[in-house]
Amino acid sequence: MERGEAWVVSHGGRDYVTSDEMATIFLNQASEAIATGEPRLVVLRHTKGVELVLVTDETSYRVTKRHSDHGLPDASVWS
Repeated sequence: MERGEAWVVSHGGRDYVTSDEMATIFLNQASEAIATGEPRLVVLRHTKGVELVLVTDETSYRVTKRHSDHGLPDASVWS
């Protein structure tokens, strides 16, 4: 696991491995788009680059804690 890349954002059939900070930013911006009902392009920096992902009030996404090599269960899921 790369240092600081502890979260997986699942959106549009793809999984993006990202940092704590970026996962929080994504969740905040996605929540705002859903609350206002206005579509928003959300910047998502991840291990393989940067994406602009469209979030609407009908968008399905999930942010989960990345599994570690220690075999601990995944206890954090937001969507």
